[in-house]
Amino acid sequence: MAAKKLMSLLSMEIAKGCSPKIEVEPVRLEPCYALFGVEDNTEQSTAIPEVPIVSGEWIRLRIWVSPEQKCDWNRSEILLKSMASLTHRVAFEISGNMQSITIGLLVHKADAYVLSTIFRGLFECSEVTVDREPLLECVDRGRDTRIYLADYYPDPPYSHLLTSYEELNSPTFMSLIQALSQIPASDIGFYQCVFQPVTATNDWHRNVKRLLDLEYEINLHGLYSLGRRIMQQAPSGDLRSMASDVEMKAHNDRPFFNVAARIGVITGKPHPPPTLLAVMAFMNLYQHGGRPLRHVGDREYRKAFTDLDMLRMIQRGTVYRPGFLVNSRELVGLAHLFHAKLVEQRRLPLAALETLPVRDQSLHSGTYIGDSRYAGEKQRVCIPEDIRSRSTHILSAAGMGKSTVLLNMLRQDIEEGGGAVFIDIHGDAVKQALTIIPDELRHRTIYFNPGDPDWVPLWNPLTLDAGENIYRRADDIVGALRRVFSDWGDRLEHVIRNGLIGLSYLKHASLLDLYCLVRQGSSESEELRRMIVEAAQDEPVKKFWQHDFLKDYRKTDLQAPKHKLSKLVSAGNVSLMLSQSENRISFRRIMDEGMILLVDLSSVGNDAGEILGAFMLSLFLNAAMSRSDTPIEQRKRFSIFADEAHRFVAANALENIIVQARKFGINLCLAHQYLSQFGTRQVDALSTAGTTILGKADKRDSQFFAKDMQDLVDPKDIMKLEKYEMIVRIGKEVVRMETRPPPEAESGDWRAILENTHQNYCMPVDAVRKGLARRSERWNSPFRDLSADEMGWSFTEEDLAYEEF
Repeated sequence: MAAKKLMSLLSMEIAKGCSPKIEVEPVRLEPCYALFGVEDNTEQSTAIPEVPIVSGEWIRLRIWVSPEQKCDWNRSEILLKSMASLTHRVAFEISGNMQSITIGLLVHKADAYVLSTIFRGLFECSEVTVDREPLLECVDRGRDTRIYLADYYPDPPYSHLLTSYEELNSPTFMSLIQALSQIPASDIGFYQCVFQPVTATNDWHRNVKRLLDLEYEINLHGLYSLGRRIMQQAPSGDLRSMASDVEMKAHNDRPFFNVAARIGVITGKPHPPPTLLAVMAFMNLYQHGGRPLRHVGDREYRKAFTDLDMLRMIQRGTVYRPGFLVNSRELVGLAHLFHAKLVEQRRLPLAALETLPVRDQSLHSGTYIGDSRYAGEKQRVCIPEDIRSRSTHILSAAGMGKSTVLLNMLRQDIEEGGGAVFIDIHGDAVKQALTIIPDELRHRTIYFNPGDPDWVPLWNPLTLDAGENIYRRADDIVGALRRVFSDWGDRLEHVIRNGLIGLSYLKHASLLDLYCLVRQGSSESEELRRMIVEAAQDEPVKKFWQHDFLKDYRKTDLQAPKHKLSKLVSAGNVSLMLSQSENRISFRRIMDEGMILLVDLSSVGNDAGEILGAFMLSLFLNAAMSRSDTPIEQRKRFSIFADEAHRFVAANALENIIVQARKFGINLCLAHQYLSQFGTRQVDALSTAGTTILGKADKRDSQFFAKDMQDLVDPKDIMKLEKYEMIVRIGKEVVRMETRPPPEAESGDWRAILENTHQNYCMPVDAVRKGLARRSERWNSPFRDLSADEMGWSFTEEDLAYEEF
């Protein structure tokens, strides 16, 4: 009888947490405890009823693992050991589908702060946040919702070992996440491991030791020895062959937990989806006592519960069967973190924690250029005003969002009351800029298109604004010409520079006059030279045109300047603009009044476009320096945007341009595609910019910028950037972001800008041609507006004839 009684006691004990029986009411994870061999609990049920905690007391935390985070089994086990002090159960969850997969924890509100603190201490590069839109709680609870699941349990006895992480060797969840990523967006797959530390007063370690010793005794001597030895069991340490199992299962430093492991798919389909078996497959990795885990399926649950009941069971972490016993070493195989790089390599839809978030709060205000996501929260990425004034450098391959950044910066600048010039040699971006100008700002916007076949912009680069330095203006124009023309020499530069300075003393001079001036021996050249000698106040310039030009230069020496200038004065409508002498587009006025100048150079030749762009970039900075006569606090904010900037910046001028822009309060923004478009000195100058915005780049540029960004970025990360993804260095901070969406076109008719430009800043082509017919009268009578001239005259190639080299 004693043996029968003990056998009954043993059968009940070893089956705790290992039974498929489903209770009709929620139960505790921990089964009924009795000190085995001492207390008799054969009359009690192993399942202890539990009053469920209301759903509002549970919250879901989302785990964000950084690619830089070191994830190993020991860290995860220490995290689980630390949870032994929590007062409620916890559920480790992985859920999702082909659109999104998340890792998280279902916890009681009372434990959330402690658990978050422990997590951040162990996983310093990762983050845990409240999941505001958990997938498992966003399920449609309609009548057609179906849940197909498997609720796992082991065969008895509970004292046997579950597969440990040493046997798993590598993280087990990769196959699970791969399977989840195949689930259609209409369904949600899930894995849930609900666990809770055992009650502190229940000595499960002692019971495990006794059961392991008893198992050894039965295996050694048979069941007949059961009644003789169970009450006077020898110390476990004396049973050498079982010492290893005792040491691993009942280790004093490994707390016990009770576990319920469930896996399934939530769908609207009436039959189990084929993805269910794929999701369940990863549980085959786990063995208990050398045998696979068993499971209770949704069919058994439907005998007592509806699909919505089962859904609430998963959402609240409720159990209807006691959990099986595992120690922290075994539990870590069921609930652990893994390297985010494993997910990135497989391109699975599990978002990793951003390694380059906004850490400096000052980057939340200023020029808004994009957003960084950190642990699910959107962070504004802005360039503070003091850093913006130190210039912005944008580099990105074509079609990756470079123009989007430029346009958004332009729009914010003008909406805040600042002025701006936008120079585009290709035309696409500036045409888009035309459509985003707010209606209330269109009256102060100029659309500069020198290639317009019907209208000529009235802009004369030789006209000085008030306060401008004639020598700096000459140097800027020479620099623009040098940037474009090959075979540039000192003699060529000396002639052109003296010509520009000399003509600045004559009212209404144009670049056509410079061309005529170097045509030595022509009547126009002689007349211009005579007037310069009479008007010039610069003695070296006067002597050059009075003596040196005739004595030191032969006609053959002047072929080069004539040839190069003819490219401008015989370049279609551009030549009309540069030949006429009126100037209605004052860069100084544009800056002082906060106007907007959109420069479209797409319809002119490459050389002419580059020269005009260089003129404008240099002359705007020249105009900025002339604002020294205005108190700093009264100067309107002004920005210069140059797309394909390498086409406009002289090789020896970039560093000076960046310095001067900062000194005189200009927000300079230079954009291009490759570093090789600039020389070594220019690249060094670009590195001094306050902000670098980097899109997808080639291998060489990626390696350069990885070093420039304090080695916080891997070159491969730059090469793999997607469209609208950028890595930004703002001052000393490095941030990864997504650009703002492309700006939307404003309502209203943007053609009003063209009409305003034509009416106030341009003249019809025919009127300009008529005015040019009376060029010589400029020096004999007061200057009259070109529109008043009615004389017909045609500007032919013979008038611009020059000798070939």
